[in-house]
Amino acid sequence: MNISIIEDTNWNNDCTEHLDCYLGQPHKKAIDKAWRKLTDYMNPTPIIEYASQEAFFPYSVIRDLKEFQLTSEKNEEILKRVRAKDQAAYNCFKSYLRNSKQSQLAESLECVEMGKDITDKVEELDDT
Repeated sequence: MNISIIEDTNWNNDCTEHLDCYLGQPHKKAIDKAWRKLTDYMNPTPIIEYASQEAFFPYSVIRDLKEFQLTSEKNEEILKRVRAKDQAAYNCFKSYLRNSKQSQLAESLECVEMGKDITDKVEELDDT
């Protein structure tokens, strides 16, 4: 009986921690919801170049990003690191997307932020 109570308590704590990670940080939720599309469609090379030029990530991170062989691995690492940053950094990331002619991805993130469906945006990406 005590084990059930402990398990229930842990579940509630996990659930609370999960919700807290989004409070005041809507960029995390937007990245999480668009994660698959970003990893599938983002071109990481110009993002890494912008991040390098503007010291968005430390040199060691830029170096490590360049070492990944697969595009999807680079994209996942970029997203993981942007997600860990604050809202201002997230806004910089969206500007990197726009500057690198990947505005549809930035627009997809903004649709998610506003609670809109991104199905149309994904179809546009499939057509390109």
